[in-house]
Amino acid sequence: KFYNTEEHMTGLFRCISTEVILRCSEYISLEQVFNGDPAMANKRLVSAITACQMWKDLFLKQAESIRRQYKAGKYSRNWDVDTVSLFAQVDAFVQRCRDLQEVCEGQVQFSRRDNVPESEIRSGEPTEFPAFGGAHGPETLKGLQDIEANFQKQVAILASLDYNILDVKKTEFHEDFANFKKNLKDLEVMFKNQCSSAFDEVPNVQQSCDLLESFVSLARREQITISVTQKTGLVFEMFKNEVQELSRMFER
Repeated sequence: KFYNTEEHMTGLFRCISTEVILRCSEYISLEQVFNGDPAMANKRLVSAITACQMWKDLFLKQAESIRRQYKAGKYSRNWDVDTVSLFAQVDAFVQRCRDLQEVCEGQVQFSRRDNVPESEIRSGEPTEFPAFGGAHGPETLKGLQDIEANFQKQVAILASLDYNILDVKKTEFHEDFANFKKNLKDLEVMFKNQCSSAFDEVPNVQQSCDLLESFVSLARREQITISVTQKTGLVFEMFKNEVQELSRMFER
């Protein structure tokens, strides 16, 4: 009888939402996101997203059950709660977690750990660059290293923000993350351009196969993987041309 008003019920459910967000925030490690193990950080982010979604699903399921029983005359009152405003912060927190997942994905794509013992490399972490042969190998390696150095600068900017990134009330994060995401897209383009330039200079099928294998081992993000995979057609075309040239030589 003391909680049978919309105002009281809404306040109670908001307290639960706040507690769910707080527990999830404590579970997430920003240190792992920015400087640690991106695979483990992503697992924790997935768990936080799942917890928020489960709380929301449980509420909506119960609210629907009460609505049906109210219509059937079993309850004298319905739950008249504005679910949009009730879950606004939960939805915002889930989006914040998904934004941080993009940082983890970027870490896997763009953060090498050169000269680190294999025993110290954690799950999902990228290791050293593969070897790039040929006359333009050092140039390709230098270009990729510059891209990753640029990425680390962008991550450092996010990590050094003077507010709690997981606090959904800090709306300035939207602009800060938009800048990070824009720069991440630029780095993707630079990576794909570097890949294309490397294949432009490759002289034969053997080196093109080695180059393809090297870039395949580096590709993690979807657009980069698609771009690298498309180079398979170029390798087959080179192979076909070499076979045709050999056939003409034998015919002569």
